[in-house]
Amino acid sequence: MSSYSEIFATVRTREVLGPALGLVSALIASVGSMLKDRSRSTQRMRRYEEAERQLAILQKWFEVQQVVSPVEQLQEVKRQVGIESTRIYSELRRFEERTPAPRTSAGFKRPESKIRRMFLLYKPLRARAWIPRVIFYSYLPTPILALASRDATEIVGSLVLSIAFASLFWWMSVLLET
Repeated sequence: MSSYSEIFATVRTREVLGPALGLVSALIASVGSMLKDRSRSTQRMRRYEEAERQLAILQKWFEVQQVVSPVEQLQEVKRQVGIESTRIYSELRRFEERTPAPRTSAGFKRPESKIRRMFLLYKPLRARAWIPRVIFYSYLPTPILALASRDATEIVGSLVLSIAFASLFWWMSVLLET
């Protein structure tokens, strides 16, 4: 049976293990964040659709009442429609106060800290920016694992490749934020 140091010393293991460790930790954080945002957006969309359906029913009811009700009762019908539409609007406003609107690019501001910007240590505005960000995180431990090698050429090659790929995915993440 081979020892762990022999297995870990192979080039292929280090190249796979480094990105895999970063990928797992970043995926856990990003999936949780995306699910929270998705459920909030879905709740918001459903609530607006429900209010729209209620108002459409109220409008049809009013149109029918205009045709079938005597003129004297139309004032009462209008009052009822006003009360119901105000109730629907009030419920929608209460929902808005409890559930904040999704962030927009107008209000989005990247952190002022250079370290947080350099390592992408903030929540991106758009969910699509998580994909290159997760890949960026997966390349961060690779230079550290490359230092375990005894071959200088292998160390330099691994460092150059990991820095190049990390830079590429950093740039893609920042680009997809806007």
